[in-house]
Amino acid sequence: LYAAENPEALTKALPIGYPVSVTLGDIADIALVQSPTHISHYDLQFSASVEGTVDEKDMGAVNRRVDDVIDEVLASPGLEDVDVKMGGMFEEMASGFSSMGIAIIIAIFIAFLILAISMRSVLNPLIIMVSLPLASIGAILGLLIAGYPLGMSGMMGVLMLVGIVLTNAIVLIALVVQLRKRGMSTYDALIEGGQTRLRPILMTALTTMIAMLPLAVGIGAGTLLAAELAVVVIGGLFSSTLLTLLVIPVLYSLADGLRSRSRVTITK
Repeated sequence: LYAAENPEALTKALPIGYPVSVTLGDIADIALVQSPTHISHYDLQFSASVEGTVDEKDMGAVNRRVDDVIDEVLASPGLEDVDVKMGGMFEEMASGFSSMGIAIIIAIFIAFLILAISMRSVLNPLIIMVSLPLASIGAILGLLIAGYPLGMSGMMGVLMLVGIVLTNAIVLIALVVQLRKRGMSTYDALIEGGQTRLRPILMTALTTMIAMLPLAVGIGAGTLLAAELAVVVIGGLFSSTLLTLLVIPVLYSLADGLRSRSRVTITK
């Protein structure tokens, strides 16, 4: 046996062939070299995988830094034909954002459709839907204050807000419409509706926000993703609750004034 650390001994001393023998060095070059123990292929092309664990909250920032490093590496000479594909969490985030965005749009459309059918009106549901952008103000501010990015769990919180936030505006406008049918003026109906629905709206929002506080402050293990969702829900509820009680009555009053003027114009 010959030591692997001495390949020159193999080239001279190991006979090959019968009856005429030759040495291994006559038919091959032997040397100690480094070679991969495993060769991977992807679509019939040589490939290599680089994996890592991300322990930061801002996955988007990590993704951008990785893209910058990849661009710098690919700019090196001789790497023009190299293709890089992001996988793992980044790939799931890209597909998840698209799917969640479609889900939010569908949820908003379904909510508007149900309101339009139940109220037999298009204008009142449109006024109610204004509470959604009011909620987005608090959700964005909450993420900025807490230092969280808008990730998948944040998008789930936005989807939850579509159903939660609309409730406050629905109970307020529904009562105002009932009072108007009883003969009240628009101003009196809005004042009465606001006074009657103020406590239920505040209690509903406060109980939901208090229930989300443990998740928002990160109490317990594995609450990083849940904290982002909780911050979005708490911020969205806070802004929508306050602004709904102010903006929605104003919009309803303006819309009712436009409807009254249009009736007068048509009558004349």
